[in-house]
Amino acid sequence: MNLIIPMAGRGSRLRPHTLTVPKPLVHVAGKPIVQHLVEDLAAMSPRPFDNIAFVIGDFGEQVEADLLALAAALGAKGHIR
Repeated sequence: MNLIIPMAGRGSRLRPHTLTVPKPLVHVAGKPIVQHLVEDLAAMSPRPFDNIAFVIGDFGEQVEADLLALAAALGAKGHIR
């Protein structure tokens, strides 16, 4: 099963939090927003995800590495688009 997560954008509605942290990595209840999303979807899915594609803007290499690690933690191959 494949999962596509669109997350490009400036995150202007989450300011001032997004002035220093990209929107998907803003922490809520101890975890990044995107981690909550992916874990919840994985828990509800009838099958594990084979691929998780993150459609991002220019968030930088560290954010890309964090997103790929999140996919790997769920046993999926991560893709950055």
